[in-house]
Amino acid sequence: MTSSKTQRGMALLVSLVLLLILTVLAIAMASNSTLQQRVSANAQQQNIAFQAAESGLQFWVNRFAQSGVAPTNGTSIAVEPTSGNSGSAQVNLNASFIECAKFIPAQSLSVAAGTLTYTCYQVSSQAKACKNLSSCNVTSSDGQARALHRRSYIQATHL
Repeated sequence: MTSSKTQRGMALLVSLVLLLILTVLAIAMASNSTLQQRVSANAQQQNIAFQAAESGLQFWVNRFAQSGVAPTNGTSIAVEPTSGNSGSAQVNLNASFIECAKFIPAQSLSVAAGTLTYTCYQVSSQAKACKNLSSCNVTSSDGQARALHRRSYIQATHL
């Protein structure tokens, strides 16, 4: 048998070092978990802004197709979640009339007189994910996720 006087606290020293290593590992894991949670929350907010900008473009196209009149520039729509509490977004729409000859070949524009007319627009939809829609300013850059989508829209009308 060995006497306890020859060990001189080596077990205590080894256990303290192991405890220190485990503590550092736990802190690193908690920090990594928090970082991953922030990354996923930012990705979700960016997705909300992206989808809202797409919804804005579709809203413009639907409104124009139904009435034949483009919504006025600066039209603002609020996009709220249909289910759950994933967030909401504010959308600002703008459209400008553009010359169709830039997009449509000349031979298509010169079809028999009076048969087709073309209307061409450049539509932009800017959206921002917001916590509170009442204080949401789409154009401000306050760290919230934003998205800007542009689309050309061509409508051919048979006369």
